[in-house]
Amino acid sequence: MNSLKSLSVFLLPIIIFIAGTGATTTSTPSSSSSSFIPISQWRTSFRNLTAACRNGDSYHGLSSVKFYLNRYGYLEDSESKTYDDLYNDGFRSALMAYQKNFHVKPTGQLDKATLKSMMKPRCGVPDVGGISIIHGRNLFTLFPGSPRWPPTHTSLTYGFSSNGVSITTDVLSAVLARAFQRWASVTSLTFTEVSISANPDVTINFYLGNHNDGYPFDGPMGMLAHAFAPTDGRLHFDAAEYWIGTVANVESPLLTSSNMAIDLESVAVHEIGHIIGLGHTTIRNAIMYPSIAAQVRKVRLTVDDVRGAQSLYG
Repeated sequence: MNSLKSLSVFLLPIIIFIAGTGATTTSTPSSSSSSFIPISQWRTSFRNLTAACRNGDSYHGLSSVKFYLNRYGYLEDSESKTYDDLYNDGFRSALMAYQKNFHVKPTGQLDKATLKSMMKPRCGVPDVGGISIIHGRNLFTLFPGSPRWPPTHTSLTYGFSSNGVSITTDVLSAVLARAFQRWASVTSLTFTEVSISANPDVTINFYLGNHNDGYPFDGPMGMLAHAFAPTDGRLHFDAAEYWIGTVANVESPLLTSSNMAIDLESVAVHEIGHIIGLGHTTIRNAIMYPSIAAQVRKVRLTVDDVRGAQSLYG
């Protein structure tokens, strides 16, 4: 995990996304978040936490929210790697940072809007820990140190394994080719599919739960996928999700057949953004926004996404 050595997410200060500041935050999956809590357990705890919280009081289930905020970079690691149910200033500050990034009124309270946001499916890459570049109303982020694929190596290869997912190989190939091409069309990068056994630059796999990268998946409708900063090249999807994909560049009718259906291409485009060096943005319609709802197809790069990619690759 070469990229992880310099990307220790949760040891960095929390810096809130605020227009006009010189730095915001993002990072890659970190070994400090290796604990596994199923998303179903988080949701059970979250639903019981809509009462107003007072400083110094304890609320059953608040520890799950602290774990969530830690996982996504808003709250530093505890020395014991566990969290209590105490509402305090540190928790309130972390919660307000989260609320600002996700366009929820920053009250520092666990209101319904905040908990609803936390229960949405999302990318597993933390929101906190990197560098922001501000262009008017557009804000994109880069990983710490602004890692990129070197100018001498912009013709990248990728390979995938279909193990663990019911989508056929031909559909996976078509979906991934389109997703990579969206970034290639606005940068100097090119992407070519090869066998995963050919040691490609980018490896794509579907895994369940703990898959030994320090960042376990948590079950359906939770953490959808995660990827690592250049030049690591790993992209992992949660095999527990109900993934939908098509050979043709159209929305599948299956996408609206289930309230748990997730569009594979939408998530792939987002994760490839991480593969080339982009972090998360607070622009809601951008590809690099951290969360996406079920039954939604979102594959077109926005100005924010393009400017981010071109800041690295021109």
